[in-house]
Amino acid sequence: MPSIFVAVEGQTVTVGVASGDPALGEAVEALLERPGIEVVEPEALAAGDILVSELADGRPPALEDLGVTGDARLVVISAAEGDHSAALRRCLRLGIAGFVERARLDAVLLPTILAVAAGQSAMPLRRAQEASAPHLTNREKQVLGLVVMGLGNAEIAERLYVAESTVKSHLNTAFSKLGVRSRNHAVALILDPQTGLGSGILTIPRERR
Repeated sequence: MPSIFVAVEGQTVTVGVASGDPALGEAVEALLERPGIEVVEPEALAAGDILVSELADGRPPALEDLGVTGDARLVVISAAEGDHSAALRRCLRLGIAGFVERARLDAVLLPTILAVAAGQSAMPLRRAQEASAPHLTNREKQVLGLVVMGLGNAEIAERLYVAESTVKSHLNTAFSKLGVRSRNHAVALILDPQTGLGSGILTIPRERR
């Protein structure tokens, strides 16, 4: 495969590889054997250098656990198949510099390294869009906010001065947008401290007096 990597402004890009999967580590190092890239041990990375590591149980590694400076930029590889939304949402929240799906490693690892070396973030656009917060109407935000507070449909209807059937309709639409099927799943998706969308997507209506 021809080299598609060019050194950023003529400088060498220093990259460390940390992987608990020997086959993945070897594949990454082979792809990084290009002019303009120097592969070093993770501990040798300096501020601004790049670390490539896989996600462990969908979670990015902690740099300090790998003996890597906190000023290094992290590119993660997701080995999981299927929906990457939760993992990508976590990476976006933590400020990870790059995200690569293992199935597309050969095609996108080098462009991702190049982008990160140039000071950019490199995430699959379609995946990032999937992981972003869905567009909820103001009423859907209100209903979900009251669900998170533990109110039932009848209580929500009374609080919002609407019919209970209207509450159910808003919930069904909101669940569809969130990709969930139950109240518990919706609450978990919103409030999970690691992968959740965050309570900022909600509106808690004031109780009328």
